[in-house]
Amino acid sequence: MSDVLRWLIGGLLLVFFAGAATTNIILAIRARLHGEHHSLVPFVGGLAGCLGLLILPLEALHAWWWVPLIIDIGAGYLMLAVVVVGVRWLLRRLRSTAGRDVW
Repeated sequence: MSDVLRWLIGGLLLVFFAGAATTNIILAIRARLHGEHHSLVPFVGGLAGCLGLLILPLEALHAWWWVPLIIDIGAGYLMLAVVVVGVRWLLRRLRSTAGRDVW
């Protein structure tokens, strides 16, 4: 893939990420201040940002592919929810199998 095409596609993905992340932050603030409830679009913006950083022809940016997932509040909420649910499931499983050999 030519560098021009990589700049174009990567740049568009990063612009989309910036818009999605900004929108998610605005929606979260409005929900907190005004009680309005809107759906955050999980992972879409974060994944676009990850792909954008990986596609750009600057090798130094490739190591930072994970940052958009942390910055985008929609992806952050979803990742946190997955971790909480997973830990709760694991704790319930450990409590219910206490004293039995399950592994």
